[in-house]
Amino acid sequence: MGDRKELEAVWRRRVTAAKLRLDFARLYLKEVEGDLAADAVPVADGHFAFRKALRAERFAVAEYTRVLRIYTDLIVHGIISRRGRVAQAQAKCE
Repeated sequence: MGDRKELEAVWRRRVTAAKLRLDFARLYLKEVEGDLAADAVPVADGHFAFRKALRAERFAVAEYTRVLRIYTDLIVHGIISRRGRVAQAQAKCE
């Protein structure tokens, strides 16, 4: 049972880290949108920055969703996916 608790802790930390990255990506996207709205940057640069920030936000959403799904499967359903077993092995090495 201790192994499962350790695995849950590993995935809880991963969920927390993914959520922080998502929050940061969303804040950055809002900042870029604000710069665009205020004409604070040239249009071409602003559009490039916006596309880049939007792409980063979408990636962060996808990663957060993936990690949260693995964590939820583990906590709610007791399912340890292949990725979960890899994380378990990594946790033992730490």
